[in-house]
Amino acid sequence: STQAKTLFPYTTLFRSVTKRVWEEWVGHPVPPGSLKSLTVADVEPLYRQKYWDKVRGAGIDPTGRTFVDMDPLKATRLPLIARLFPQARILIMRRDPRDVVWSCFRTNFAMTSGTLEYTSLERAARHYDAMMQLTEVAMARLELQFHEVHYHRLVQDFDGTTRQICDFLCLDWNEGLRHFDEHGIPALGHLGRSRHPGLLCL
Repeated sequence: STQAKTLFPYTTLFRSVTKRVWEEWVGHPVPPGSLKSLTVADVEPLYRQKYWDKVRGAGIDPTGRTFVDMDPLKATRLPLIARLFPQARILIMRRDPRDVVWSCFRTNFAMTSGTLEYTSLERAARHYDAMMQLTEVAMARLELQFHEVHYHRLVQDFDGTTRQICDFLCLDWNEGLRHFDEHGIPALGHLGRSRHPGLLCL
């Protein structure tokens, strides 16, 4: 949509891709001068396939399943997700900002450009504020399906809240969800057979 393009300079991004980055990410050699003629329509299928190749490369077969990519930092990539996976469904977990900032600050994350922001309380708070502002803009402007989950409601009414989540993700609820503490949740994983095979959830 026009609004989504104003959020993310998609065409500009891909026209500025260097030969080296293109070859490393897409995996195909680039003839001299060919990048100048690339269009969004040329690039989208390649990036989409590269994503699924990485999923399968991690030993996960998403065929016929609802695939869940759990990564809060992907909020910065929502405009890109909207272009590559317009049918994706996005879960937004709402929690007291004080809890989130304190938890991020005191957790010993592997150092990345994103987790670097959690090395002080002030930086963590600013980062959280910026991410949530970006998320609000994305929810208002992008043509994606969003579902908000409030942490305190999940605690108060686990069954009711998880039933709503499963319904949003086109999954059948089952009592095994009550025992999530026994098996943990992987950063990348899949949850059962989907009523809509191939659905991507983030």
